[in-house]
Amino acid sequence: MNQTPTTITVESTHNYPGQNVTLTSHILDYYGNPVNEGQVNFTINSTITGTVNVINGIATLKLDNPTNLEC
Repeated sequence: MNQTPTTITVESTHNYPGQNVTLTSHILDYYGNPVNEGQVNFTINSTITGTVNVINGIATLKLDNPTNLEC
């Protein structure tokens, strides 16, 4: 596996307990191009909440009704 330096940006989200949450990150390679492979681990409070595939430079995780989510 070749590792390439990347830039990951996570979009802000404003939600309330019990509301559905969508976490989205944008993954770019060293040259600013979208990464089209790999996975992203979304971590909240040191716990991996989900692992998703990167597609066209975007990784999205949907959480349904996370009542105990504190960020």
